Amino acid sequence: MGCGDSKLELNPGDISGTEGPRLAADVPRPRVPNDKVNSANTPAGFQYNTPRGNLQMERVNQMVGQAPDAPANRLREGRFPKHYRNQEGPRDNRRHNFSGFESGRPGQDPRDPRDGRLYEYPVKTMGQPQPLKNTFNFAEPPATLQETMQATQANHEHLGDLDYEPPNDPGALRAVTNKDGQVMGVIYHPAGNPRGYERARIEPLDAQGRAEQARYREQKLASSSTWPRRGPEPSVPE
Repeated sequence: MGCGDSKLELNPGDISGTEGPRLAADVPRPRVPNDKVNSANTPAGFQYNTPRGNLQMERVNQMVGQAPDAPANRLREGRFPKHYRNQEGPRDNRRHNFSGFESGRPGQDPRDPRDGRLYEYPVKTMGQPQPLKNTFNFAEPPATLQETMQATQANHEHLGDLDYEPPNDPGALRAVTNKDGQVMGVIYHPAGNPRGYERARIEPLDAQGRAEQARYREQKLASSSTWPRRGPEPSVPE
């Protein structure tokens, strides 16, 4: 989908710091330098921080890049990617997780039906409760919350069945892109709120993030999860 490193932008209002969170619309959005020498200045050096788990920025870009593009005409009902309306909170007190600058205000490309729209893609952490997968199948409809909860219960009838296909759980995390497929950020369902979204903060990649990124790379090579799992300080292949 063309989500190259040089196109990705960081919002300093999302980066962890002493001043606390700031609204995305209140701050400018400088580009991340495309500096291949210092990985701290590229997506490989950052992660999205959420109470539902952290996601490595590089892995998010890769997952979205391998997913279907947002269709130019009509979205498939009940399937991802979905149109993200960017309207959170009660009707009398709406807030936006993304600024108009990030989404592209309508009217910039009036011939494109996707003009000014944002789209959401399920993105999952590496660690998922059994028997759920850490990937999402965009070719299949997403599982309901009830189906997912039933499958993860300890007394589930398919527990231990190697032929069992777990539900296609979209999880609680979403990558949000503009119409051109550029990742604008990550959102998550807060605990107890399966309909609303909060925006994830951006922070430097930590030891756990490096370990998960290494596992993801190995999983892609071997088409299966690394076993045994890597420790907290793996060496990440370049």
